[in-house]
Amino acid sequence: MHRCEIRERNEDLVISCKEMKGEANEEIKAERKVICNDNEEHPEPTNIMRGEETGGVSVIQRMISYGATDPLLSDRDQFPTFFRSVPNELSQHAGVAELLVHMGWTWVGIVASHDDDGEQESEELEAVMTRHGICVEFTEKVSSKPQMVIENEQSAMVISGSSTNVVVLCGSSTALFVFLHTHLVPVHVGKILIMPEKWNIYASIGTLFPSPFSGSLSFGFKHGEIHGLKDFLQDIHISTRPGDIFINDFWVMSFHCAPLSLSGVKKEMYELLLDGPLPSCTGKEDVKTLPMSYYDLYKFRTSYATYNAVYAMAHALHEMCGKLSTMNPLERIMEHELKKKLHEHIKNIRFQNTAGDEVFFDDKGNFPPVYDIINNIGLADGTWIANTVGSFNASAPDGRRLVINRTAVVWPSQFREGITFKEKETKKKNQPKMENIDDN
Repeated sequence: MHRCEIRERNEDLVISCKEMKGEANEEIKAERKVICNDNEEHPEPTNIMRGEETGGVSVIQRMISYGATDPLLSDRDQFPTFFRSVPNELSQHAGVAELLVHMGWTWVGIVASHDDDGEQESEELEAVMTRHGICVEFTEKVSSKPQMVIENEQSAMVISGSSTNVVVLCGSSTALFVFLHTHLVPVHVGKILIMPEKWNIYASIGTLFPSPFSGSLSFGFKHGEIHGLKDFLQDIHISTRPGDIFINDFWVMSFHCAPLSLSGVKKEMYELLLDGPLPSCTGKEDVKTLPMSYYDLYKFRTSYATYNAVYAMAHALHEMCGKLSTMNPLERIMEHELKKKLHEHIKNIRFQNTAGDEVFFDDKGNFPPVYDIINNIGLADGTWIANTVGSFNASAPDGRRLVINRTAVVWPSQFREGITFKEKETKKKNQPKMENIDDN
């Protein structure tokens, strides 16, 4: 994947991309050279936003984000030129609420991170749930900070002792991830987790501790095939990119070994999660030896959002450069003003990408609010599978927004009886009384 921004430099309009992970860089370079005949390399890092990495809101002008989901960014008064190739987070909250109602889960708990993200998201989520008639038994705030260990233990007791068997996660995934591993894994509580999109990367390493994650349901950005990406990923090796923190993390999670650059607190965290010291990587690790199900797990969802963001910008630039090329010298006096209005070209783009999906933005700069619903399954042999069992489209008509194949869901082993009981009780309540039938 790449972080890209569009900006002015020496009166020229350029795209600056910094390689992150996943995206086929040669394809991006070729696209960049075609647009506006730009043949220069501009390797500077950029400020494009990705989910939790943003901290406080800091938006540059004329930008397409591939991961910032904060609802505030839809405010056109504050952010008139901001676009994103992912949906507004509020649409995900609506999807969670409709999933809960559809399943008959109207008595739930919320576990949020003890920070601004957790505070905001839990409030928004509970408000949406309330409008759908869902009652919240508890809202627990947890933290990865050592000084919060007593509070975390109290939260774990509340969760394990609660009457609900459905727990919705929200907020910073890092804090919740550590909490689940240290407090809920040792004592399996037989509850199902409902997880937001940002949790898919953590669910992917659930083979290390499948108890809380196996059987969970998560929301994920819509995925699509990126031609050549899988082959590109299979050729990656840590020796060619020793300073890439993302590849280092990928190596630790995939091969359970420590790269040379892994040290300090981060190494200690991984050794805690893996229950022991990490051996040094040998250099013989090969991505091609990983099972194909490993790649199916990721579905390249964030890469796909990045892919759409880059090509949306490319299409907008192509349109703008086409207009510039037809201008006479007098009209070119206004070129600087035209550059400032790049967002008008972005706003109006509409095209079909190579995966066959239509790419466009709504009037608030958001991508179509479509999610996959994923069932995360940890098998006894250590294989981890992520099955797409449904979808949610917030822009679809009522009654057609949520689609789920309930029979395809693999539930947590200690959760099935609770669900079966609730289903039986619901069926009993919905059956007509015999006396009413007789009276007719």
